[in-house]
Amino acid sequence: MSSSNYSSPNSRPSTVGRRCTRSGCSSHAIKTLTYIYSDSTALIGPLSTYVEPHAYDLCDEHSAKLTVPQGWSVIEHNP
Repeated sequence: MSSSNYSSPNSRPSTVGRRCTRSGCSSHAIKTLTYIYSDSTALIGPLSTYVEPHAYDLCDEHSAKLTVPQGWSVIEHNP
């Protein structure tokens, strides 16, 4: 993946359909997962406009099966 796929002041939204980042999954991504390690929180919401290097794009199945370590919380953003 070239650096132009990551967000920067000059980057543009990804126009190509993105795939789930889970190994072996080729489904289309519909949500983006971001971990906030300092707060022991996982944030899952709509697919981000830009490809982010520290976030994970997930399909419907894998976003529904999301589990986090004990003591962590999950925040779901569904606009």
